[in-house]
Amino acid sequence: MKRKSLFILALFTAALVLRTAAAGGADDPLVSLSGLKNLLLRPVESYIEAKADIIKKELSANKGGSVDKEALAKQAAASLGGASTREVSLTKGQRVSGPIGGGFMLTEGEASVTSFTASDLIDVTAGRNAVPGTAVTKNGYYIIGVDNGCGMTVTSEKATVTLIDGAYTRDGYSPTHGTEAEALAAVNIFRGSDRGFELDRAPTRQESLIMLIRLLGRESEALAFDGVSPFKDLTGWADGRKYIAYGSHMGYTNGVTADSFNQYGAADRHVFITYVLRALGYSDREGDFVWNTTSDALAVRIGLLNQKELDAMEQSGFFRDHVALISYRALKTYIKDGSMTLGEQLAAAGRISWDDYFGLK
Repeated sequence: MKRKSLFILALFTAALVLRTAAAGGADDPLVSLSGLKNLLLRPVESYIEAKADIIKKELSANKGGSVDKEALAKQAAASLGGASTREVSLTKGQRVSGPIGGGFMLTEGEASVTSFTASDLIDVTAGRNAVPGTAVTKNGYYIIGVDNGCGMTVTSEKATVTLIDGAYTRDGYSPTHGTEAEALAAVNIFRGSDRGFELDRAPTRQESLIMLIRLLGRESEALAFDGVSPFKDLTGWADGRKYIAYGSHMGYTNGVTADSFNQYGAADRHVFITYVLRALGYSDREGDFVWNTTSDALAVRIGLLNQKELDAMEQSGFFRDHVALISYRALKTYIKDGSMTLGEQLAAAGRISWDDYFGLK
């Protein structure tokens, strides 16, 4: 990690430890500064790098090329969260999430950890990562390490939670497209985990890219790819890193910066719709659409979504449930040249069987 990132991270972690130290005692130890750095380092490294680079460019432009290190540190620290707190009363199914560095404490009731991997959420009080699906410890201080919707879900009828540094609440999402997910699973395009399809959480950028590669019928090529990825922030699942390296090599995707992909960050609908439009042969590079604006209009025009579904998605947020719906519709949608549907293209290439394609309802 570059020196400026270590400098900013030191400020951030020092502030956290100073704030939490008062809450602990001999019988209630909190994670040490070095331990917190180790837990936070990997999830937030690329985020800090990107934020620091942006701030540095802004300051350079304002100061004719010179950079005020103190101002840089203050702006970066502020962007990572202050010491704000507020207490809220929640009901069963409601969630708590937030930006990187946001946090929460469950003071009354029960809740479960909602996260994608064991490195998404940090249990500062216990000094360890929070395991997905486990019970949230009452009065424990949790920090959000990845911007992918991770946090906690209330499992009791009522709960009281203290929100810290920009953490926020949202109602639980009720999936409605399990049928489409099952149909896609039958042709090996949509898969779940040991926790099922997880239709009620946001898809990650890595998952969205994997869906693009499967819709293109290129999964075997991706898994056999042995090229080098340009991204320095990839961790975890080896095959996941291969998908990303292959997707970058083929020009299917870009990173959030030149050397950072943010694989566990949440993918919004613009990202996923862009991927699906590319699978259908449309090109944002050639001017068919603009990824974060006219992609919506094109998706409605060709039948991936209707306007009512799009409006509802804007209100609820984007979930794996919507990934299943859009992907299923894509198989029945004609590719750009109008010659065949995407599903017919996959069947013609031997990526799925014709029986499976015609079996899609």
